[in-house]
Amino acid sequence: MLTRRLTGLNGLRALREPWLSLHAGADLYARYEWHLACAMHLLDDASLAYVQVLDGERTVAIVPAIASRASFRPFGHLRVLSLGLHAHLPLADFPLAADVRVEDVAAALRAALAAWPERWDALRWPRVLASSHAMRLARAFDASAAHISTASPCNTLDTRRPFPEQLTSLSKNLRASLRKSQKRLEESGGAHITCNGAPADAASGSQPAALHNGADGIDAAYDAFLAIEASGWKGEAGAGSAIRLNPATRGFYAELLALRGADFVPEVTLLVRGTTPIATQFSVRVNRCKHVLKIGYEEAESRFSPGQVLMARVLEAASGRMIECVNVVTDMPWHRTWRPVPERTFAVTVFRWRWCAALYRGYSWVHGSAKMALLVFRRLRARPGDLP
Repeated sequence: MLTRRLTGLNGLRALREPWLSLHAGADLYARYEWHLACAMHLLDDASLAYVQVLDGERTVAIVPAIASRASFRPFGHLRVLSLGLHAHLPLADFPLAADVRVEDVAAALRAALAAWPERWDALRWPRVLASSHAMRLARAFDASAAHISTASPCNTLDTRRPFPEQLTSLSKNLRASLRKSQKRLEESGGAHITCNGAPADAASGSQPAALHNGADGIDAAYDAFLAIEASGWKGEAGAGSAIRLNPATRGFYAELLALRGADFVPEVTLLVRGTTPIATQFSVRVNRCKHVLKIGYEEAESRFSPGQVLMARVLEAASGRMIECVNVVTDMPWHRTWRPVPERTFAVTVFRWRWCAALYRGYSWVHGSAKMALLVFRRLRARPGDLP
C-alpha cells in the first residue's frame, strides 16, 4: 500500500471525494462533515495533516495526524499527532474500508510516520470507542510501542423498544419526578418540543428534524440553544465557557448545522413552555443514532426539571421510528438514572521510540499502584478498628 500526505484545510478539501467513498456505515466521528467542521473552527490550519492510504488507486483509509503538544508524565510535554484535540471533541475516529486488512493499513501508516518531515514523539488518541476504526488500527500496531488504557465509557440509550417499555425500566424515583414535572408544566400552560424549528413531539406525527424546515427556523433554534446553554454557570457570570462566548465553538456548531444532509442530520431540539424555550439539546443523527453533543436548560425554570423532561420527550419521539439509539457520548452521573448501556472507550498512545513506551508503562503501573495503596490506606484510617 502507498500513502499520500496532505496538509491544511485545502488538503482536507482535496480529500472530500475519497473520504465520502468510505462513508458506508461510518460513525459520526469518522464522517467528512465532522472533520471539516473541526478543521475549520477548532484546529489551527498549520497543524492539519492527513495520511491517505491507497491500495492501488483505491483509498482504503484516511488518518488525520494533527500536530499539537500533550502532557505525559514523566516526560513533560511531547509533540503528538492526534485525530484532533479539543474540549468539544469528546470522541475521535477516521474512515476505513470495511474489507481491508487493518494490519496492512497499520504498516503503511508506520512507514508514512517514519518519513514524517516534522518531529513527533507519539500518536495520541485520548478517547476512542471499542468499536471504532481507530481501535482496530491501534490493536494492529506494534505492542511494544503502543500503550492502550481504559477511558471513561460512552453511554447509549436504546430506543428500539416502545417508549412505555423504556419508561417502566427506569427507577421509581425518576418516573415519579417526570410525572411531577409534567403535571407542573401542564398546570403552567403545557410544553412541547421542536426540532430545528419544527414540531417534533411523538404525538404530532412529525418526523424529527425534517431537512427542509428553512434556514430561518434553524437559525432561530440555534440562537435559542446558544442563549439557554449560556444561561447558567457557563455564562459570563460564571465559568465563561459557554459556546456563544467563544467564536471558534460557536462557529463549529453552526458549521455542523450548515453541513446537514440526508444522512448527516444535526438537530437543535428545544423544550418550549408556552412560547419560551426552557431546555435544549444539540445532536447529530447518523446511521440511525442520535449523538447528543450538548445540553442546557434555563436554571430559572428548574422547578420543571426541564432537562429531564426534554430527554424523556426525545426518547419518546425517537422510539418506534428510524432512530435506534440516543448516544449521550460521555459518562455523567445523571446518565445513570436513565439506565444507559455503556460502551467501553480507550486511550491510545503509540510512541515513536519503544523505550518511551516501556518507561511510560512502568511509570503508569507505579503511579496506579500508589494511588490504589493510598485509597486503601485512607479507607483503613476511616475504620480504625481494622488496623492491626
